[in-house]
Amino acid sequence: MWSKCLDVKNHSQIIVKVASLAKSKTPQTVPAVITLLGQDHNFNLEVTAADDKTVEGTATLSLKGLGIPDPSIFIASVKDEIRVSFHFDRNK
Repeated sequence: MWSKCLDVKNHSQIIVKVASLAKSKTPQTVPAVITLLGQDHNFNLEVTAADDKTVEGTATLSLKGLGIPDPSIFIASVKDEIRVSFHFDRNK
């Protein structure tokens, strides 16, 4: 599935870029760009950066909107909307 839907042979990386991020314990919405399958896609990222070392957040994305082929098979279907969550800790 990885090789069919994400073409890992030709596009081995998924890159997310955020222009700027303010330190805040309250969630903030920031514009971001994800590079996937060689194409850039803009999206909004909900991020909390309580200090200089920890950043966490979520985003809701669309498989169709990202150009990912539908991975559904006859006996199992996959929803188009996906939710991505992350936590970065620069101490580890």
